[in-house]
Amino acid sequence: MEEEMKTRNRLVDCLIIISLLGLLTIIFMPTMFPMQYTSNGEVSRWGNKNEFFIYWLIPVVFGIVSKASIACRRKKQRLSASEYLRNEKPLLTSTIFFMLFFDIIIGYIIIRGFVPLSTGTPPSSFHFINVSIGMTGILLAAAGNYMPKVEYNSMIGFKNTWSTANERSWQLTHRWVGRLIVFFGFALIVFAVLSVNQPFSGVLFLTIVLLLVAFSFVLSYIAYQKTKQ
Repeated sequence: MEEEMKTRNRLVDCLIIISLLGLLTIIFMPTMFPMQYTSNGEVSRWGNKNEFFIYWLIPVVFGIVSKASIACRRKKQRLSASEYLRNEKPLLTSTIFFMLFFDIIIGYIIIRGFVPLSTGTPPSSFHFINVSIGMTGILLAAAGNYMPKVEYNSMIGFKNTWSTANERSWQLTHRWVGRLIVFFGFALIVFAVLSVNQPFSGVLFLTIVLLLVAFSFVLSYIAYQKTKQ
């Protein structure tokens, strides 16, 4: 288990380095760079390339803050080795998911902007919102698959009054909500592929996310009631 945590820490470090190296792409960008696209694949907003300085720093800051919070908690709290692992493992895992998601999205924006600028060809019709929705679906599917493995902890998880009432309620909630998240994750992936150039993609995406949140709370309540029987 300790070796597994070291691997996760190394992955976070690698992703921080990748994001820092991503800053070098700013050197090769023109001053104005495509930032947003219409449903037809046409550029709807041009932005200054220096915006990417902030974009690349977001995953860097997130990774550093996560590692720093773990270090601070170790100094302030006297916990057993198993309790440390129980708290830190899900936090590092979620940090890796988030950083990967952000790096891939930023990389896609850059590649999508560079290709039309360098070749003179129009951008593809498979536009940014589809990639964002698809990546979110992949992230959710991965997170949902991992959720049943998240042990009762004080740092991360699906937390509300019902899910944290007792350890059995926590386990049931994360098992059921995890399956639900996997389902919605795959639904988003399919939706991203089939909804190319749909102007209402954003609205449907938000609707799916809201349904996911609502059903998750319902499942946590059912899990809590089940533990009381």
